[in-house]
Amino acid sequence: MRVAIVHYHLQPGGVTRIIGHTISALAGRDTGIVVLTGQEPAGDWPSEWRLIPGLQYEAARPPVGPEELARQMESAAREALGGPPDLWHVHNHSLGKNMALPGALVELAGRGARLLLHIHDFAEDGRPANYHLMLEKMAHGSKREMSRLLYPVGGHVHYAVLNGRDFSFLGDAGAGSDCLHLLPNPVQLGNHADAPLPGPDTRTLWLYPTRAIRRKNIGEFLLWSAVAGEGHRFATTLGPENPRERPRYEMWKRIAAELELPVEFEIAATCGCSFEELLGQARSLVTTSVTEGFGLAFLEPWLVGRPVCGRDLPEITADFHSQGILLPWLYERLDVPVSWLGLGRIAD
Repeated sequence: MRVAIVHYHLQPGGVTRIIGHTISALAGRDTGIVVLTGQEPAGDWPSEWRLIPGLQYEAARPPVGPEELARQMESAAREALGGPPDLWHVHNHSLGKNMALPGALVELAGRGARLLLHIHDFAEDGRPANYHLMLEKMAHGSKREMSRLLYPVGGHVHYAVLNGRDFSFLGDAGAGSDCLHLLPNPVQLGNHADAPLPGPDTRTLWLYPTRAIRRKNIGEFLLWSAVAGEGHRFATTLGPENPRERPRYEMWKRIAAELELPVEFEIAATCGCSFEELLGQARSLVTTSVTEGFGLAFLEPWLVGRPVCGRDLPEITADFHSQGILLPWLYERLDVPVSWLGLGRIAD
């Protein structure tokens, strides 16, 4: 079997880890795999991969149209696999990160290519800017055309979602049960150690494993750091890859610096240890995200023997509770005393 996996990049992050887990799971199963990506891996990668610049995020990609992008994808996959893919496994095609990819997939589907469209997140769910950009640039204002491009139908086009909520969304929208699959993310980490982090800092570490994009709600994480007592430090692991996310991220960094908060950003780049080792050094892992596709942040801490604290997302964690996973240190709301701001400022 020949499989072409498609994603915008292979930089460190949730989707990249899931692709790596997929490749590991298919090892030894007589399956040829190539990953088509717009940005090359940051380090060693466990499979064949081919760079297609047209798969990059919208702000960085060259001005290639859907037909040409489909041709490039087909050519690269054939060259790497020795023939056309039996399956195209495409991650997050409908998120609004690339205006040419949905049309390219429609082109491939029109030629009979078997597609598994693996949706981690929806532009319709909390990403209005992405949605309206697609509506304007791809569909010229037509929601019918938008649906045709984002959600092609056919017996050879299947969809995979990460949780019961999204399965219900697509099922209620008319997706047939024979082409809709619940495919929870595998959760796996490499070896980790409990040795101290390099350097003299002995403060308790509260670590937020995140790329710090808008939905990760970094302001609430900074609030944690502002009310913590002495002897505690806070850190995020990564910064945004998407250029459109950078201005808001830089704002939070400026605020943390101005208030002299005990927060370090992008600690994964400076800690001198692996991701797994970094998780193992934290007192607790933290999440303040307001929306998630699957919720790796709720599960990965347990693999290194650490609790997870922070904001609960019941639509996501309900799947975990049903499997007997206990998450007792989460909250659904975080009340801030009125006296901190004053009624006058709130009224204004």
